[in-house]
Amino acid sequence: MNELELVGRLRVMKGVSGIGDDCAVFRPKAAEDLLLKTDQLIEGVHFPKTMRAETIGERALARALSDIEAAGGDPRCCLVALAVPRTRSERWILSFFRGLLHLGTKTGTVLVGGDLAHDDKVHCSVMVVGG
Repeated sequence: MNELELVGRLRVMKGVSGIGDDCAVFRPKAAEDLLLKTDQLIEGVHFPKTMRAETIGERALARALSDIEAAGGDPRCCLVALAVPRTRSERWILSFFRGLLHLGTKTGTVLVGGDLAHDDKVHCSVMVVGG
């Protein structure tokens, strides 16, 4: 089953609302739409192990922002879940966030939280809320 087929099947399930192909629209109350987008970036799949940390961070946010923009919205905030090998230094992690925050500042996207963990390779998931 490909992504479009899965989305189509999820749309008819109880407890699913506003799901879209790349960006969900959630209406918490009348005349208020929130755009919700999550995107992943995985070492060895979306970027090589040798890519600079700042570039990876910027790219991680850019992937999610592009779908908010495509839906006609403006980003408000983001959550970032980042897993890194124990061999990656604190400096590498801070560089990753410097790249992400640089783009966040340019686009008005505020980092409001997330999660940090360890894994055997770098894996990042960014969720952006827009309006």
